[in-house]
Amino acid sequence: MIKKFQLLAISTFSIAVLGLAVPCAFPAWAQNSSVVPPSNNGTFGNMRQLEPGQPPASIFPTVEAAKRARTSAGTGPSGPLSYNGGDVETAPRIYLVFWGSQWDNNDPSNEASILEGFLQGASGSPWLNTVTQYCQGVNIGTVFCNGEGTPIGNTTGEYVSYWYDNASAAPAHPTQSQIASEAVNAAGHFGVTSAADNASAQYVIATATGNSPYGFPINYCAYHDWTSSSYGIIAYTNLPYITDAGADCGANFNGLGPDAGITIVEGHELAEAITDPNPNLYPGGAWFDSNGYEIGDKCEWLSSGQGAAADVTFSDGTYPVQSLYSNAFNGDAGGCVMESPGAPTINFAVGTQTYGEAPFAVSATSNSTGAITYSVVSGPATISGSTVTLTGAGTVTLKASQAAAGDYTAGTQTATFTVLQAAQTITFAQIGTQMQGGTVTLTATGGGSGNPVTFTSWTPSVCAVSGSTATLSAPGTCTIAANQLGNANYSAAPQVTQSFTVTPVFTLAVTPTLQSETPPTAAPVVLTLAPVNGFSGAVTLSCSGLPAGARCTSLPLTFNLNGKNTIVLNLGVKFAKGTTPGTYAVTFAGVDGKYNNAATASFAVQ
Repeated sequence: MIKKFQLLAISTFSIAVLGLAVPCAFPAWAQNSSVVPPSNNGTFGNMRQLEPGQPPASIFPTVEAAKRARTSAGTGPSGPLSYNGGDVETAPRIYLVFWGSQWDNNDPSNEASILEGFLQGASGSPWLNTVTQYCQGVNIGTVFCNGEGTPIGNTTGEYVSYWYDNASAAPAHPTQSQIASEAVNAAGHFGVTSAADNASAQYVIATATGNSPYGFPINYCAYHDWTSSSYGIIAYTNLPYITDAGADCGANFNGLGPDAGITIVEGHELAEAITDPNPNLYPGGAWFDSNGYEIGDKCEWLSSGQGAAADVTFSDGTYPVQSLYSNAFNGDAGGCVMESPGAPTINFAVGTQTYGEAPFAVSATSNSTGAITYSVVSGPATISGSTVTLTGAGTVTLKASQAAAGDYTAGTQTATFTVLQAAQTITFAQIGTQMQGGTVTLTATGGGSGNPVTFTSWTPSVCAVSGSTATLSAPGTCTIAANQLGNANYSAAPQVTQSFTVTPVFTLAVTPTLQSETPPTAAPVVLTLAPVNGFSGAVTLSCSGLPAGARCTSLPLTFNLNGKNTIVLNLGVKFAKGTTPGTYAVTFAGVDGKYNNAATASFAVQ
């Protein structure tokens, strides 16, 4: 069998070079009438119609076919990759299927193990980072995403699992439609049954040695395509048993060993199924150049110079791979790269701010040299260049967008920070000593919220407040509090209080303030009534707080004050016989219309 496939490789090489038909050298299945020479069928690049009635697939041509394409005028890769409106795999998920019982104890090149290790190691590797510069959801014709749209991801764990679908034999030489059906079966097996989940899924359908699909290796080494299903659009790769094709599909290519083609071919299809998973699907596929070549096509089978195929070390081992095309390479000139740093690492943070502070500058750092621009994603702020002006309190999210530079793709990073409410301060004008019976206008200024300063009396028995006017109804200490509410941008102002003395218009004193009494005798009391500040008026004296049966002699009684005179009144407080012993507080009050004053004396009844 080994000699048979070596002869096959030699024969196909002869056809490629001489253009001769050598039908006897190929297996009978390769001469089946269903196998037709690949046709562009109105498409371009590596899109080929492989079977009558089937849509074109994006093939990976043999070594010699790729060489002819590069040396034929106008048919090779041309210019950068550009976006054509289709979907990419933004969060790739890779499922590997070993199709058919033909795999049972039949893997002479150990391709199953090599593929599993390669797909696991490629996930999140610098080699696959090249795909992260491409995106979806940008304008058709876009070459650099520059942080716009939704980028392709590259993380560890993109290779999910494998399935040995060996309950029965696969078709002897599966057709394109049969391979597509197996991809749909695989989606069901892995439980990926929604269109949303399949938007980033790809299924690698690997066939066993001697069980290769029609057209291999005459027309291609592998291809990727898509099919519709009840699970949504299914992207898949037809991966024949690559070592069956010998040198035509990479055995010992560039001195990388007899198994080199396994990972070179699958790596090519992996990257293309990520960046253009649905080739030729309206509105026109995703990323390819002006001649239709995809990210792998532009760098296929390079044996020397920039991007030549080589061994690359992944987390789980070393594998031969081809390079992938990077628009960002060589200062955006583009080229084939074996490894890419991918998106830059951008460090961007802004600390807590306070509304009302002066505009301030922000700055992001990066391991790329690309120019960084800033924008406001959301929140109360504006930005000009790198200078931020706060327009309110709340949560602000800024975005730093870095252009591609060197080998780095474009990238973005956001910074979210809190803008605290501004503080407010109340300035409360000082109030000096006031006279009972008058009013005083309260004056205070507040902060920037625009809310009024409001006033409240803490001593309503001495002074009452209405609006900004305090009415002084009794002598004593008047305490008034000033408050200002906040709003969305300003916090409430700290409360400010102010106290001042309210002097009486007349004084009333009682002596003694404490004495003992044995009923029914009367306790002598002296009341002294005097005007203040020239007060004139009729003041009525009275007493209260006596127990039942007790009285103040001579009261109530009215006296006229003329602004100068002082009234001294001698009276007695008489308690009735049988009054319950105890101490009684008696209040002596003087009232003149709106003015009042009082004095208190205590009597200990025996």
